[in-house]
Amino acid sequence: MRGGRRYHSGQSGGLTRSILRLFSPLNSPTRSGSDSLSAARPPDPTRADPPRGACRLEAHSMNPFVKFLNSSIGRKYVMAVTGLSLTLFLLVHMAGNLTLYAGPKAFNDYAYLLESNPLLPVAEAGLAALFFVHVLFAVFLTTKNKASRTDKYRSQLGMGAKSVASTTMWITGPLLLVFLLIHLWDFRISKEFLDESEYDLAAMVTARLKSPIGFGIYLVSMGVLGFHMWHAFQSAFQTLGFAQPRYRGLIKITGRVITVLLVAGFGGIPIYLFFAG
Repeated sequence: MRGGRRYHSGQSGGLTRSILRLFSPLNSPTRSGSDSLSAARPPDPTRADPPRGACRLEAHSMNPFVKFLNSSIGRKYVMAVTGLSLTLFLLVHMAGNLTLYAGPKAFNDYAYLLESNPLLPVAEAGLAALFFVHVLFAVFLTTKNKASRTDKYRSQLGMGAKSVASTTMWITGPLLLVFLLIHLWDFRISKEFLDESEYDLAAMVTARLKSPIGFGIYLVSMGVLGFHMWHAFQSAFQTLGFAQPRYRGLIKITGRVITVLLVAGFGGIPIYLFFAG
């Protein structure tokens, strides 16, 4: 009952406490004198009542996993793991797209191999979850950092030194999200409105990238991807604890090689199709 007194204030709270004390065992003669004095003690007007749901939030915060996800470091870990997973996907996706250089038949055969795989829906759901979690936690971190203007998670040994790539992450991220939606509409959603006899993915890709607008969108987007990856790869490994001097050089070189490969691999396709495809 003493816990209940803590959540009421004002006249209505005082009346409630008075009524409760009439029926409370706190005033029983079997209780010690100190308990009776404590029960009769008037409420401290300087003590603020806890907000509603405080106990529930406190209970949840006892969960180590929830506490980890609510921390800045925990959210950066999630960003790092999902970001590296998406990087792996981009490398595999780029390798498949390179079959366009071998001609329409090779690319369509590759597309048919993917679409006939019964595990494709599971893979697409997992990929969508990775994108969603990565974007969601990016929003959390960006909002928190902009609100506080302080970030105690400092980079170590210059791996996270400020650069154009690092200071524009909050711009390149949303731009890549917009490009992803355009890309999904162009080659994943729009095909659902076509008859099976009309569906030719190689022809769709060629037509889209030979148009000036499509060529510009995809080429610029690959440049944005390069800026994003230039910083993101190193930052992910730094978050995961690989910021020591013995790893720093290897991580930096690996990140830049992967970034160049992705930009050249994806960006070369619209150039090739627009001018010679």
